[in-house]
Amino acid sequence: MGLGIGMAAASAVAPQIGTMFTGMNPELNTSESPSGWDCPACGCKNIQSRFCPDCGGKKPEPKQEDTWDCSCGNKGITGPFCGNCGSKRPEPKKADTWDCLCGNKGIIGIFCNMCGAKRPQPEETWDCPCGNKGIIGKFCNMCGKPKPEKETWDCPCGNKEIIGKFCNLCGSPRPEKKSDTWDCDCGNKGITGMFCNNCGKKRSD
Repeated sequence: MGLGIGMAAASAVAPQIGTMFTGMNPELNTSESPSGWDCPACGCKNIQSRFCPDCGGKKPEPKQEDTWDCSCGNKGITGPFCGNCGSKRPEPKKADTWDCLCGNKGIIGIFCNMCGAKRPQPEETWDCPCGNKGIIGKFCNMCGKPKPEKETWDCPCGNKEIIGKFCNLCGSPRPEKKSDTWDCDCGNKGITGMFCNNCGKKRSD
């Protein structure tokens, strides 16, 4: 009878002892451990801490989801279309690049960083009063009229034959023209022609 009681007591205690030892020994613990991370630097896998135990590398930050804001006011959109108004996600702006004759491609600046050549200017077109548009040559191919002459200027930085009001290399404004006028002895001032329009006197050199 004593033996039977002892066996029964051992059977009741055995599961508790087993559970205790399982908790003490990680290899015997069948519960799932939290998912770890892999070190991109050394390749150590399933790391549970914030730093790699092999190389000391820090755990990479989680990648932020690529979102965009719609013009309708909806923000943080993840898909290609706005869930509020249905607008499509705008395409990212491509950098204005050009290819040089030397073979260098995808250049962003005004000069080629391989050979120093200047970026070619886009071919200028003009519209004729007859209605013909986008003409490239010096004469209209519809009516034969010549291309109107455009006054150009040279910048002190070395850029020449500029058409606009600002230099496209350094941004300097076009110098203002000084009017070539003269004053007559009769009192008439600011005369632009060769003769005074008040007394008829000729401009003296």
